[in-house]
Amino acid sequence: MQELIEQYKQAKAGDKNAIRFLLTNMEDGKLLKADSFLQLEWLTELAEQCEENACAELLAQIEMNSDVTPSYVEPTYITEEKKKEAEVDLEKQVLTVISVWKEKILLKKAAEENAKRKAEAEALLEEVRRQEDELARIEAEEKAKRDAEEKAQKDAERERKRLEREQKRLEEEARKRAEEEERELAVVSALKDKAFDTLKSIVENMIHITGGTFLMGSPGDKLNLPHKETVADFWLSKRTIRNVDMENLLFEEDSCPSIDVAKKFIKRLSLILECPFDLPPASSLEYAFRGGENYTIDNIINTKLLDVVRDGVEWTSTIIGKNDIRISISSSSRLSFKTFGSASFRLYCTDSKIEEIQRRYKELAEEKKRQAEEERRLAAEEKRKAEEERKKAQEKWLLQLKQQQLTIQQEKEAKLKEEWNALVDSFLNDVETFEYESGFLFNKKKVQVRYLRRPITYRLKNAIIQKDSLIEWEKQDSLMMQKNQKKSDHSVPDPNWNVTNIPELNRFLNKLNEYKGSVCTFDFLHNNKDVEERLRKSGKIGTKGAYLIIK
Repeated sequence: MQELIEQYKQAKAGDKNAIRFLLTNMEDGKLLKADSFLQLEWLTELAEQCEENACAELLAQIEMNSDVTPSYVEPTYITEEKKKEAEVDLEKQVLTVISVWKEKILLKKAAEENAKRKAEAEALLEEVRRQEDELARIEAEEKAKRDAEEKAQKDAERERKRLEREQKRLEEEARKRAEEEERELAVVSALKDKAFDTLKSIVENMIHITGGTFLMGSPGDKLNLPHKETVADFWLSKRTIRNVDMENLLFEEDSCPSIDVAKKFIKRLSLILECPFDLPPASSLEYAFRGGENYTIDNIINTKLLDVVRDGVEWTSTIIGKNDIRISISSSSRLSFKTFGSASFRLYCTDSKIEEIQRRYKELAEEKKRQAEEERRLAAEEKRKAEEERKKAQEKWLLQLKQQQLTIQQEKEAKLKEEWNALVDSFLNDVETFEYESGFLFNKKKVQVRYLRRPITYRLKNAIIQKDSLIEWEKQDSLMMQKNQKKSDHSVPDPNWNVTNIPELNRFLNKLNEYKGSVCTFDFLHNNKDVEERLRKSGKIGTKGAYLIIK
């Protein structure tokens, strides 16, 4: 430490070697940071000795800022004083700088040690990475093996779930079919009575046709060339099934006459009537259209079942290939098979049970007719009795109603009269006497005035005006309250507001004096300004509203 101080003193004295030592070994003159002018002098001295480092530092380029204001150069005497002050604290400055210098040396050594340890750590890290790569490779192989096993398990689980879903689907379909059958049976049971008229019409239109052999087909019809055909006895509906028939049994409006709708209708009808119906085969249908006889191909007229024949296209149960077949019917042309277009359909049955069904529906129809007539008679009788009872009850009710209305009216009038009397009495009885001196000097005299303490409100005004009609008073009062609460009509005053309108006040006063004229007479307090002013100043009355005095 002492050596450094000596070097510093020698450098200040001009020793070039001391200057070089300090500038070189003390980190470019940071020891001289507190005395930058001295450092500049030393650098100048060394530069004069042609030392390159000193010249380079003195002549180094610096960035200039045009915005920076010129530096202030202190006078020499001030600089000298600062130098003297700095020399006083020389030892303290030198010790501080040396402490920082040592700390930086220690930091440099620590940095070198850290760099060494960092290199060792990087080598160790590289080895760890190599081992991690090897472990990753092993883990990847094991993972691939596990994935393969998991995939096999998942595939097996998916197959098991698929089988379960399939089983559930089949069970659900079976359940839905059972529910559908149950619903269908319920519908069928209800339709036996609900759709009786439709069922009766269908049953009545079924006619029996005796079977036989006939020449079926037409030379020009490739699907139905001429050939002999034999049919057994069967029943056939004289007319095609109407849309209204399908609506009444299927509950479907505008039912399209498709083959699916036809089959659905026939299935439900068979369940209701408990008899197997079907679409007619082409042979039976053509046999019926030809009149049920063994006619030649050209005799396509109906001599026995004329009402069966109808122009159009009809469904048949006969199937050729994959197509449902329709038969084109015309009373003026040949019959032919078609595989396109819409069609109507007839009902076909071979079960002789249809005769029993026809008989039963005929009997049921007669029974329903008798029941309907009896029900109409009973209903008419019941209606007559009910009308008589109704008239008696109405007369009794009207009498009771009038009595109740009278009682209510009387009670309401009594209540309103009580409310009216309470309102008016509370106003008229709230009387106070006011005494004051009037006159000048020796002519003063005491004067007494009786006045009503409450101002005139709209509720009180209406009560007096409508004295002879309490119902009207109550109606107007209620109307004002309602309109005021809704704030829909600002022209309608609150019943508790004070009346200030002169015409309304005069009307009130006249009506009040008519009512109380035999007892006393009232006048407005504002007609006696002197008394009104005295009362207001004394706080006996308010500043707003009209008040009454008793004459």
